[in-house]
Amino acid sequence: MKIKFLGTSHGVPEADRMWTSVMISVGENTYLIDAGCFCADGIIRSGRTLDSLKAVFITHQHGDHMNGLVSLVDIISWYYKKSDPEIFLPNTGIAEKLCDVVNYGSFDGENLRDIRYSVTKPGVIYDDGVLKVTAFPTKHIQNGAHPSFAYLCEAEGKRVLFTGDLNRNCLDMPEIAFTDELDLTVIEAAHFRLTERENVFRRVKTNRMVVGHFSPINDDYVWQFIFDMPFDTFISADGMEFEL
Repeated sequence: MKIKFLGTSHGVPEADRMWTSVMISVGENTYLIDAGCFCADGIIRSGRTLDSLKAVFITHQHGDHMNGLVSLVDIISWYYKKSDPEIFLPNTGIAEKLCDVVNYGSFDGENLRDIRYSVTKPGVIYDDGVLKVTAFPTKHIQNGAHPSFAYLCEAEGKRVLFTGDLNRNCLDMPEIAFTDELDLTVIEAAHFRLTERENVFRRVKTNRMVVGHFSPINDDYVWQFIFDMPFDTFISADGMEFEL
């Protein structure tokens, strides 16, 4: 099981960090957590094929986590037609808007095809025999007024938790992070100072933690946070890889 960070920036892309997207590779299969950046390009530049893409899991509906879906859906709908990922979205309205955008930009609508969309619900949402994904509701958008999710990904005996953006108080951190052993936990820190939430993250039962999606004004706090953690903690960067 390999984890590669295609994009690690916060809501505004930076010169050395694109919007959020993480690629999971298990054997010949490829999966994505979020698709903020041009993830189709990222998959191909990583030496994978779009035909290997099996599923995409969007944590929430903010553009820096899903704008790359437009280009991804576009290219697989008319060119990479063997690519047939299941795309998990927080609500059905997003799928309709995606189809409208792709159809509007098409010169020949007859060449477009249906894409598989599913609405994320709490619990096990995906298991293809290679990767199992469990969704946990969070309260990132207006304290839960709109759906958002963390994802636990399990493959080859390894367990990785992607928290996505959490509520500012981080009290919506999935309870499984405190009760079960994890091989890697990926947290996003654009909306709070990590040092002020250290009591939450210090309790996580994980071998390693990666901090991403933080804003430049948070930089000093990020460094202080990683030095204080009781497990190996890393600051994410575009292109960073972990093999579990």
